[in-house]
Amino acid sequence: MIDVLCGMISPQTMINPKICLVAVEGLLQIFERCARETELQRDLNELKEKCQSLGLVDNLWRIMNEIPANDKSHELHLKTQTILNTYFNEEEELHGGGDINAGFGQGFEFGGGDGGAGGGFNFGN
Repeated sequence: MIDVLCGMISPQTMINPKICLVAVEGLLQIFERCARETELQRDLNELKEKCQSLGLVDNLWRIMNEIPANDKSHELHLKTQTILNTYFNEEEELHGGGDINAGFGQGFEFGGGDGGAGGGFNFGN
């Protein structure tokens, strides 16, 4: 079932937002049920991994970026955004929910503060 729903959200189907809306609604219901019901919560990560392997996250971002926001697509955009923010929050997954710049020192400085005598730039500690 997940394969079918993810397959319904593709660049080819985005010409008809109604098809995408049906798939997004189905996926949202499945995600919500897995998150809500204790015996299904352990399946949530497996479900997310399966959807990611099928390219769902990229296609959801395509919906947000390529389907014009208007009265007809408002519900699609809202539900797509809910799935992305709730179940595929990339900032948390990529950065552990912390500061996006954590671990990169003080940044970089041009000229090194000596009038450019040293040339180049300093990438900090």
